[in-house]
Amino acid sequence: MVLGKPDPAYDPSSFDFDKDPAKMDAIRALLDTRNPDLSEFRQRGGKLLMYWGWADTALTPYMGIDYHERVTAAMGPTTPDFFRLFMVPGMFHCRGGFGPERFDALTPLINWVEAGRAPDRIVASQTDGDMITRTRPLCAYPQVARYESGNRAEAASFACRP
Repeated sequence: MVLGKPDPAYDPSSFDFDKDPAKMDAIRALLDTRNPDLSEFRQRGGKLLMYWGWADTALTPYMGIDYHERVTAAMGPTTPDFFRLFMVPGMFHCRGGFGPERFDALTPLINWVEAGRAPDRIVASQTDGDMITRTRPLCAYPQVARYESGNRAEAASFACRP
């Protein structure tokens, strides 16, 4: 995928750092977050719900925050009308970790696209086997979940605050 046509016999140790990086231009254009101008996406009515684990060991969480901030700088103060970032405490890369990392991001996205209800919070759960041990709200960045009162193991005890 990185160098174009898949080659099961490819030996990664044969990568030539002087010549081969240009071969990755196509995949870079697809995967890299270099361009914060999402105006075409926005004009087509696109909605972007992005999440990132605070405990991601593969990619620093600051990469997600940096991209969100660059998009906001490029697109202006109405960026939350089409793009929202949710940081997930304790979540590793995409899933797993030591925090509440199980959540449904698809239903809030569908509700945003089809009904115009942008998500401000998404409830995540932490499990032990089949049992939910705690829930927490994931808040639209830059807000975070702050304990207000009640059971600290329940999302309802938290509010999204700056």
